[in-house]
Order: sequence, then C-alpha cells, then structure tokens
Amino acid sequence: MTRFAQRFIEQGRQEGRQEGRQEGRLEAMVETAMKMLAKGISPQTVSDITGLTPEQIEKLASEKNRVSEPAAKYSPARKPAKRPGKTKSR
Repeated sequence: MTRFAQRFIEQGRQEGRQEGRQEGRLEAMVETAMKMLAKGISPQTVSDITGLTPEQIEKLASEKNRVSEPAAKYSPARKPAKRPGKTKSR
C-alpha cells in the first residue's frame, strides 16, 4: 500500500472517530435532558445546562410521552404437554 493510501485511510479513521465522539456526546446530552425534563426542570433551564436548543428541548418534551415502539403481542405461555406413562414421584 502506498504512503498516500495509508495517510488517506488514517485520515478517514480519525474523521470517523471524531464523528463517533460527537454523536456520543449528543446522545449523552439528550439522555441528560430527558432525565431533567422527567424531574420537572423547566425546558429553558435544561437548554441552558445541556447546550441543546430550545427547539430540540421542545421536541424531546413532546416525544417523551410517545411510545417509540409498539408493545409486543401478548401470547400466554403454553403448559408443557403431558407424556403418557410418566407419573409424578415424590
């Protein structure tokens, strides 16, 4: 592999790491904001502390009461079938 290709690949890795870190920080801020909103802290205060915009906070506040995934369909557990000739021993 040429030096140019190696540098190009390493630069791509560094950019990928940086983007991953930024996404992780954003996820952490969103999680913190959700917890603060759940504790009753005002959206303005949440915005001031987390650095998220008031619009982002409003969106989080409206989404927190919404179910993101439907509940799983209920199916009762089946009892195991009885085997002929087997008896309980005590």
